[in-house]
Amino acid sequence: MGCLLYLVSLFLPFLGIIIGAVLWGNHDPEKQKIGKNCLLISILPTVIAIILILVFVFGIFGTAVLSK
Repeated sequence: MGCLLYLVSLFLPFLGIIIGAVLWGNHDPEKQKIGKNCLLISILPTVIAIILILVFVFGIFGTAVLSK
């Protein structure tokens, strides 16, 4: 069950954040661990994608400004 939730978190980050928050609030330590991992799996690729997009955009605009 945990592997399926991890895959959902990876491919559908918004749903993974919701699932992770619900499971993390549970009183069962095993479900809390799965919830925490779902949150990490959802958030980290999103943050990395935003950073790469910013690097790409500023890299293009930075070279255009420097070439003038």
